[in-house]
Amino acid sequence: MNYEIKRLTPELAADYFEFFDNRAFTDRVGAFCFCTWFHFDCSIDEHYKHGKDAMRNCAASFIADGKLNGYLAYVDGISIGWCNADDKSNYRRLETESFFCGNSAERVKAITCFEIAPEYRGKGIATALLERVISDAKDEGYGFVESYPHLHNQHDPFDYAGPIRLYEKAGFAEVARNGDKIVMIKEITVIEETNEERQARIYPIILSEYNFAWPEWYAEEKASLERLIGIENIARISHFGSTSVPGLLAKPTVDILLEIKENTDIEKLIAVMPDDEYICLRQQTVDSPDCVMFLKGYLHDGFASKVFHIHVRHPSDWDELYFRDYLISHPKAVAEYAELKRGLFKDYEHNRDGYTAAKGEFIKKVTKKANKTNG
Repeated sequence: MNYEIKRLTPELAADYFEFFDNRAFTDRVGAFCFCTWFHFDCSIDEHYKHGKDAMRNCAASFIADGKLNGYLAYVDGISIGWCNADDKSNYRRLETESFFCGNSAERVKAITCFEIAPEYRGKGIATALLERVISDAKDEGYGFVESYPHLHNQHDPFDYAGPIRLYEKAGFAEVARNGDKIVMIKEITVIEETNEERQARIYPIILSEYNFAWPEWYAEEKASLERLIGIENIARISHFGSTSVPGLLAKPTVDILLEIKENTDIEKLIAVMPDDEYICLRQQTVDSPDCVMFLKGYLHDGFASKVFHIHVRHPSDWDELYFRDYLISHPKAVAEYAELKRGLFKDYEHNRDGYTAAKGEFIKKVTKKANKTNG
């Protein structure tokens, strides 16, 4: 099972509510706080008196304002899990209840809630969410990650704080107890790593089943490029790569071939691309003395919800487009390519260059067939 963890942003609000409306707490009738309770200091009964619609509106406002934070887990593009995690100071309940208050001078990341769709429990989703929280807390300079699980005499599927064993396996230790409430802490150990090692960790290989939204992402970005660069400078824009092949397992990254006219000033083109959205990569190659590529959707702590690779070239007969067209018209080749990717993922999850190189022989073989077909 391939899953993906994404940090909640206002752009993912629809996925958040789709999860809470359709999959969260389906085995717990009447649970509808939309994960807002820790932002208030009233009792749970008083909180629920406001009603479902009021809580939903509150959550929507908090997400839009950046006050409700955490991570969504996805399987095949569908949100199936959630973890509420944020700076401890942003939770009013943790500040007002003395049992949860600490005196540490270090910054603390707090975890207040887990919810996994019932059919996906016991499959490692909560562990993956917890690992992402810890990883990001390390990158953000936190000294500790703190959690608040409950003691239970028997298994409780509505264990919204997460089971104690989940935290113990991740290295958390109990530091306080009051009745059935526990505070557990994990100290963040800063490990020296090279820039290459960090990038491999925060930008891993992710494989997703085909997403029918990918062509829409391409169309939106194509329109944006035409607006930024000017259609008078563009010879052709094409969607290629695995996301352009219906039904193909793919990294959720839309590859775009931007062919510019011969007289286009490359320096002016680079200058019009907003620095806060696009990362410009330049290198000298045998085929192109000035090879330019733009990355979009690479955040400081991982991928954005939409990621693009924009390859800037002059007009030519590009093999990548023949490769794409061959796959679209040959379902058996699509299935073979998907199987190859699944096998490589196990060894190359954190080695993007190695993953690309390992696919090279298959791509070369199919491209040769495609060129003969178009002979």
